[in-house]
Amino acid sequence: MQSRMLIDASAGGTIRNKNEDEVRALVENMCMNEYRSKSERDPKKRGVLKVDTNTTLLAQIEILNKKLAA
Repeated sequence: MQSRMLIDASAGGTIRNKNEDEVRALVENMCMNEYRSKSERDPKKRGVLKVDTNTTLLAQIEILNKKLAA
């Protein structure tokens, strides 16, 4: 539920009013912002970037797309 609220807030309203391209661009932008903020906090830290949040967001978008298509 918290992830859905975050996505809706980032979309400037409900994500259901966005088309697939707009949603994809929104999620990509959110992912890049998350990556940038982590690298700015600790620029020396290198390694594997955790994508749990990204994977969760993409899965939720797929679920929403399936609901809209039904």
